Amino acid sequence: MKDQIKLEDDTKKRKRQKMPMYVTAAFIALSGVGILLFTVYYIAFLPVPTVMQPLRVRVLTTLQLEQALEGDLELVIITTEESPLDTYESPDEDSEVVTTVSDGGVYEKIDEEEGWVKIRDEEKTFEAWLGEGYVRSAEDFDY
Repeated sequence: MKDQIKLEDDTKKRKRQKMPMYVTAAFIALSGVGILLFTVYYIAFLPVPTVMQPLRVRVLTTLQLEQALEGDLELVIITTEESPLDTYESPDEDSEVVTTVSDGGVYEKIDEEEGWVKIRDEEKTFEAWLGEGYVRSAEDFDY
């Protein structure tokens, strides 16, 4: 009789010990997901140290390209060794410089004219012209 009671007590203890293991495993898994979500948020929306800029560009580019594949946006990617590169108010190098863009930047293509491409940034803060030789269609890249 004592052996049976002891066996039942041992079984109850094991059940109680297993429950915290499941809770701990779930907590660790949720913590990992939380850290991942925070990292993506941090990279995408908060100022990033210079060392992490290439990673931020890569994450944002991937997100933009995924959005473009779902919609009817035509995206172009800046490909230049001359960085930063000037963009112009009209399709003429003598026109006023609007802003500069860097290699790897992703922009929406909104117009095209005789060797020039008009681009717009995601936030729609500027529209500018850029030489056609400095851009590649996002569809040309393998992801």
